Amino acid sequence: MIDAGQSKFRFDIGRNDLYTVRERIAWSYANLACAHAALSDGRIKHNRVDWMIRAKLFRGLREGTMRMGSLFDDERAQLIEMPVCAYCGVEGSLSIDHLI
Repeated sequence: MIDAGQSKFRFDIGRNDLYTVRERIAWSYANLACAHAALSDGRIKHNRVDWMIRAKLFRGLREGTMRMGSLFDDERAQLIEMPVCAYCGVEGSLSIDHLI
């Protein structure tokens, strides 16, 4: 196990200033958005813009000026792009009910 003090990387996993479940979920969601921004550009490492996206999204979610996207929208997009169930592998004409 790597100690955060020994590493040149900053580990934000154990933030102690997140007191509520809502704040922890917002932090996780903002981290996912940060990773998504990097991967969408074909990068495996984050850059400054990715960290800015994370910070702005987290602040917006925390203050209530932004909202998380619907899981329904993600599942609908999955049906259109790749009509295969990620859970059981069934192919073909799937419905949203199957995925939820």
